Amino acid sequence: MGEVCVTHARKFDEKSELALSSLVWALNEVESYAVARLVTKDGKDPQLVLLAPHVEPGLECLYDVPLPFAEDIRSYQFPPLDRVVTITGQTLKSEHRFLPSDDLNVAMSDYVDAMDISTYGVDDDGEPSEYAPIEESYNPSIHLPPKAKGKRRRDAVKPISGLDVDALLGDDKGTISPENPVPDFKNAIGTTESESEIEDAAKQMGDIIRSLVTESFGDSKYDQAMECIGVMREELINIEEPKFFNSFIRNFKKALLSGTLGGDRRDFWFKIRYGKLGLIDKTQADTSDVTLDDADQFYKQR
Repeated sequence: MGEVCVTHARKFDEKSELALSSLVWALNEVESYAVARLVTKDGKDPQLVLLAPHVEPGLECLYDVPLPFAEDIRSYQFPPLDRVVTITGQTLKSEHRFLPSDDLNVAMSDYVDAMDISTYGVDDDGEPSEYAPIEESYNPSIHLPPKAKGKRRRDAVKPISGLDVDALLGDDKGTISPENPVPDFKNAIGTTESESEIEDAAKQMGDIIRSLVTESFGDSKYDQAMECIGVMREELINIEEPKFFNSFIRNFKKALLSGTLGGDRRDFWFKIRYGKLGLIDKTQADTSDVTLDDADQFYKQR
């Protein structure tokens, strides 16, 4: 009746691990399941779930299987597949357009047999075996390495010849143009090699955003400015350098509310508040010095 999820203990929390392990092993020992009400986040209605224990080396968890209510069950009646009942009550078991012929049954049987992979593979002894068994299949959620913490930089692919393609084409990787700010900023962040280069890219993007708002006739350039702010914020979160965005957004807010960006631009500040594009707090980037309360207050303060 819904998506099956997994509940496991918080990492490095011995109390949580011990409590959940006790429940998992107790259910596993008595070969039983548990029924529980699950609330996945604040304000969401509780969901009735079946908790199935699972134990393997390095993992003790509960599978959460949503349970149906009576109103979720629908009963439908379908006509039989092997016969046709006419409106006069006569039963036909052959020679009808809704019934398969013998040739069609044979073809379908051969088709199903051809899709069987239980004996398609060959083992070490040359005997038929299952092809691509589950325990040997690649699973991205298990086999991919976890995302590394810390500053991230994306190395540009270098040509085998060793030539500096950017220099030959006259491209300045650190320059962000007002005509194409989003791709330029992403490229600049992706090829930075020092903190000063990141700061310079953030400063250039900030100047472009201020220009867009200042030169905007009404809200004509607001969408472009909002896109730039969103990209700037996301990219600096990804490389865990939130301080440059936080510095920009603090000064930008003051400029918006003081009227120094081409007049009264409080309507643009409301867009930022609505889009939640304010300060980057510790829950979004570990390297941030802004608490969640500070981030909330930032939206409320004038």
